[in-house]
Amino acid sequence: MSTTTRATAGRRDPMDEPLIIEVAVNGGTQRREHPRVPITQDEVVADGRACAEAGASVIHVHGRRPDGAFAFDDADAHREAFRALRGDGLLVYPSMMFSRDDPEARFRHVDQLAAAGLLDWAPVDTGTTCLIPCSDGRLAPRGFTYDNPPADNRHALSLCVRHRLAPSVAAYEPAFIRQLLLLLPEFPGIRPAMVRFMFGGDRLPFGFPPDPVFVDAYVHLLRGSGLPWMATCYGGDVLPIAEHVIRRGGHLRVGLEDDPSDPARGNLERVREVAALARRIGRPIATPADARRATGG
Repeated sequence: MSTTTRATAGRRDPMDEPLIIEVAVNGGTQRREHPRVPITQDEVVADGRACAEAGASVIHVHGRRPDGAFAFDDADAHREAFRALRGDGLLVYPSMMFSRDDPEARFRHVDQLAAAGLLDWAPVDTGTTCLIPCSDGRLAPRGFTYDNPPADNRHALSLCVRHRLAPSVAAYEPAFIRQLLLLLPEFPGIRPAMVRFMFGGDRLPFGFPPDPVFVDAYVHLLRGSGLPWMATCYGGDVLPIAEHVIRRGGHLRVGLEDDPSDPARGNLERVREVAALARRIGRPIATPADARRATGG
């Protein structure tokens, strides 16, 4: 057997790897933006369970008050939904509030939820970007700087080590991945991070647009790391690159956090779309157990 043949024989076909489907059920999306976005914890549970039946194994939730107000860093705004969904075997994880001077306060809800045994992953976004909305081809007068300083990253990664969580890393720009790869060696024994390529849609033109060439560029940045990865489009639709991602062995995130633009497509419809695509081209759908194994759980 030649060296090339031996190498090929020992390499796992990316199409054999079960496809993890994550659904970001709400984010900051309000009812005026999409009529079916789940707000209350009961709504999150019902929507998450329906998505799980369609093939989702990971449910990402931004905690909210019953009136829709943000409670991203309040453990109590997640607790009952996470207890129910994790009781079903699903992977669940929260977001985090924006940067502040105290990393411990910023991630206190992660610490509390993990201590209660309700988390598998933790949000750890290793970089900074500027998010400026765009409408009809015109940029808004100002945007929002999404700031994640190294002190915050290190604190969040230390919580991952303490609670045996896998970092869930949203890479809005290439620098997020480069900084992640510099930080991880500081935390020996940490579970493998799930790296999410956040492509910027037309309504939020940050970083790379959703195009297969940029999927390949991000994969190249991760070369040799062995880390699992997924893709989504923030402010647009991930479907145009979904087949390329699936064939390359990546995973996919969908949901009304990322794209609330179509009132006919809620979280459930979006999960069904990517699950049907994966089945059509021959890639199996991950169970929650598969998703845990992919991130060292």
